[in-house]
Amino acid sequence: MNLENIKVSELPSVYLLDKNILPNCAAIYFVSESKGQIIYIGRTVNLVQRWKDHHRFNQLKRFNRKNKLNISWFTCSPDTEIISNLENEFIKYALCELRQRMLFKSKNVNTKTKTQKNT
Repeated sequence: MNLENIKVSELPSVYLLDKNILPNCAAIYFVSESKGQIIYIGRTVNLVQRWKDHHRFNQLKRFNRKNKLNISWFTCSPDTEIISNLENEFIKYALCELRQRMLFKSKNVNTKTKTQKNT
């Protein structure tokens, strides 16, 4: 599966506090803030059940006060090996994107600093 073709912003989603209307399906789920930054990735064989007592819900709810959070999901096979491997691939891909953004920001900061020193 080519993860580059999957856009989290185009997946079905609900507002964090509307978690009770999530569907009953196996899925890889993503919690993202209003600017699209993914802050959590998980897997489950029953999405709505998982979010009834999610261990990070209170923490995410506090963060939600400052940034509107959404839960998006990618429906997949309930096979535990498949879903586990898929979650790991999504996490690796998301970390790679995060590193690239951090590197880009770092280069921009260094360029600005060098430019400011030269003037």
